[in-house]
Amino acid sequence: MLAGCTGRDESQVNLGPDTKLAIEETQIIADTKKFMSTVDYPQESGDGLPQVEFDAELFQPPDSPPEIEFRLTNTGPQRLFYVGQFYPFSRLGSRSHELLLLPELNPDRRYQAYGAVDPDGPQSRDGLIPDSNPEDCWRANGEPIKLLTGIVPQLDTGETIANRSAILVGPNAPCPPAETQILSNIFSIGGARENVTELVVKLRVTQTLL
Repeated sequence: MLAGCTGRDESQVNLGPDTKLAIEETQIIADTKKFMSTVDYPQESGDGLPQVEFDAELFQPPDSPPEIEFRLTNTGPQRLFYVGQFYPFSRLGSRSHELLLLPELNPDRRYQAYGAVDPDGPQSRDGLIPDSNPEDCWRANGEPIKLLTGIVPQLDTGETIANRSAILVGPNAPCPPAETQILSNIFSIGGARENVTELVVKLRVTQTLL
């Protein structure tokens, strides 16, 4: 069941001098058979619609890669949310693996950490993000690796959790073509395999120089 679908305005950010990103659509998908992700995620039980609201917003910091903020609100009763360490959105890449997300580290969440796949590469978020981007898309200085940590925060009715990530391309990836890039993240509500829900953001990539 498609629990929610929201269209977006035309605000854009610059991934590179000739590459722009805009949020095309956000979705909440509660039917595991319709998930965008290819991960097999069985669902033991559920109580209907997930009763959440989801939103995403793009930001363009000066002299830095663009950022995306994810916000998830519990519109149901007080419940436990089974999420990843960078909740509400812990996936580090797009479905095509062309876009890379580097979430900010929250000092109040000491379990958050990641480094680079290459042991000789940068081992911090700041080290993975380049200082400048003169001619190309913002490209990560390494391939990130994260801890596979599950977190179970309890959210009250109306409570919102959020995180923000820098958007880059992988260290060996080209700028993405003009197409739709899909970001997706799976979590569950009430139990480890109950009310399994997927959050989806569709990013439209446009090229200004063809």
